[in-house]
Amino acid sequence: MEVDVGLNISVPQSQSKRRRISMDGADTALSRQVLPEVENSLPTVRSSDYYTKPCLSELAIREFMNPGYCSRVQDFVVGRVGYGHVKFIGETDVRCLDLDRIVKFNRCEVVVYEDDSSKPLVGEGLNKPAEVTLLLKAKSLNNLTEDHLREIVGKLKCKTESQGAEFLSFDPIQGEWKFLVQHFSRFGLGEEDEEDIPMDDVSEEVREPAGMNGSEASDVDEETVSVNGTLLSHSLPAHLGLDPVRMKDLRMLLFSAKEDDVEDLSGMLSHDSPPFAKESSKSPLHHSSRKTVRKMNTPHIRKTH
Repeated sequence: MEVDVGLNISVPQSQSKRRRISMDGADTALSRQVLPEVENSLPTVRSSDYYTKPCLSELAIREFMNPGYCSRVQDFVVGRVGYGHVKFIGETDVRCLDLDRIVKFNRCEVVVYEDDSSKPLVGEGLNKPAEVTLLLKAKSLNNLTEDHLREIVGKLKCKTESQGAEFLSFDPIQGEWKFLVQHFSRFGLGEEDEEDIPMDDVSEEVREPAGMNGSEASDVDEETVSVNGTLLSHSLPAHLGLDPVRMKDLRMLLFSAKEDDVEDLSGMLSHDSPPFAKESSKSPLHHSSRKTVRKMNTPHIRKTH
């Protein structure tokens, strides 16, 4: 016996359009919860001539995509334009570090944890093995004889070893003096050393450090997220090797709320004090993005019928 049920099942057109559930209120609440957690995991850098690798905005993205990333940053770098940089070897916990207070580059020297009373045990914080690069602008480097260059290298080796570090190299063209340290105090040249190795003053037109001009770090910094509500670059997930789907979720999470909600959110991450001032309490993301983040137009969304 054959029974014709006669069911004619049709899918409403509105259902085909329902590609995701809109939860603007929930997204906004979650954004306000997640963003402060990410920001609180970041180190702070307020001095305009200091930088980090990865840059602060990249650290924020990686922390969002992989919670806990800032507790294990591989080969973290802190530098000052025209003075040098330090690469902390292996994994480093950079959460909540006040880098302006901890790391100081002066003429021909670097000091990490100047105040011994606040210095952590060896292996903790930034008091750990690192590769130091100091920029020495010796006079008339191009006119150095081979004997004079050998003499300078010998003096740098002696100075390095006397400070308990390991000499790596000296590049007379770039003026880069590299050495390894097992822990930190003060490393570099004193005034008496500069008499033996005549130095020019640090040039006003200091060189951009590698990674800030034309390198991967520069690409990431220019195409990254703005805390004022602009979108993430479409090329950023591929550049960082991240999951594009999760990056899309991040974009929806941060910027799906209405404009006034976004303004409220961005207000939580910034304050009214002047940029890069020592006493400034602005968001580290704000300082990182002031010079390097390009605003991007929101892509036009074509409606389907």
